[in-house]
Amino acid sequence: MQQYIDELVRRGRLGAAWLKDQVSSDGMIPLIADNDLGCYYKCVLPLRLSGYSVEASRVLDTIMRLHYTANGDLRNSAERKTSGTYTSVFCQVYPNGWVTLGAHALGRFDVVHKLMAGIIDNYYDEEMGTFRACALPRLDHFDINSCSMAVELFMLTDLPRARRAADFIIRHIDGQPDLDKFYHGRVVKPFDYITELDAKNPDYGSMDFSKSNQAYWFLGLSAAALTQLYELTADERFLAASERLFAIFLACGDHGFQAPGSGKSLWTASMLYRLTGKSIYRDSAFRLIDYFFSIQREDGTFLLPNMKPEEATPKFLFDTTPEYTRWFFEVAAEFAMLDRSEHAATTSPKILI
Repeated sequence: MQQYIDELVRRGRLGAAWLKDQVSSDGMIPLIADNDLGCYYKCVLPLRLSGYSVEASRVLDTIMRLHYTANGDLRNSAERKTSGTYTSVFCQVYPNGWVTLGAHALGRFDVVHKLMAGIIDNYYDEEMGTFRACALPRLDHFDINSCSMAVELFMLTDLPRARRAADFIIRHIDGQPDLDKFYHGRVVKPFDYITELDAKNPDYGSMDFSKSNQAYWFLGLSAAALTQLYELTADERFLAASERLFAIFLACGDHGFQAPGSGKSLWTASMLYRLTGKSIYRDSAFRLIDYFFSIQREDGTFLLPNMKPEEATPKFLFDTTPEYTRWFFEVAAEFAMLDRSEHAATTSPKILI
């Protein structure tokens, strides 16, 4: 286990050092030519987790200066949330959540409260007890990632609302209409599943278990948020729901262990192993770690299998590098909390760089 911890930290530092080197003294990232929020929003939290607090604070200030709107949202412009499809069409609150968590890690409670006020004004639906997927245009669609972010954020500020959002996730799992084939990520009021696949982006609405490279983050972030809320409340329903979501992930087979969208399931696996001691979570975490180790390059960035280096655009680099860097540190911390006398493992990580 210690070998995994050491290697996760080493590789996390590689990714964080690459991020740090992209940040100028004024908090700008020159590699992001259009200042796209979609490339900035994940950077604050992993920079802080890795000890680059100066750069994290500068990036946070840049985000607030460039993207904070008069009504409290974060956007590229009135017309477009980010340059990405998922965070512009399916889950607009997701970037706000990452930035808020980064601000909280920095102790910037002024920013936390400003962002939370804007998130509630723009995204929160009291009737549903969670965040809507889109504020502009304002739709009564509710994406499971938005709800998972609601649990994470309300654990910081409003525990009753965190519980309501978690109850939404449990209801969302329980009501899945064809769970043997699909996991549908969205509902529309009052609670009707959107089962028709989006013509342009079919993978962002529903997971098709018969196919590879699906939106496994639907399962991973929900399970992670529920696990954290279980630790906070000791409510066994939340742990049971997290384990159920992870069982759905396991039912996806090898596809789930070889996908860029499975980083959140890695984090969940490490937490569930620490809490339950079940070997299935340890073994799953190790398999996922080995996959993410295998796609990391020597400079700390990541390149997917069969992907050419020139295809690693800033949009790709700033989506993957800060996120996987975060999971490496989060998972290392989970493993470090284990009682090694009970949970020692003999498997060694695949050291590839």
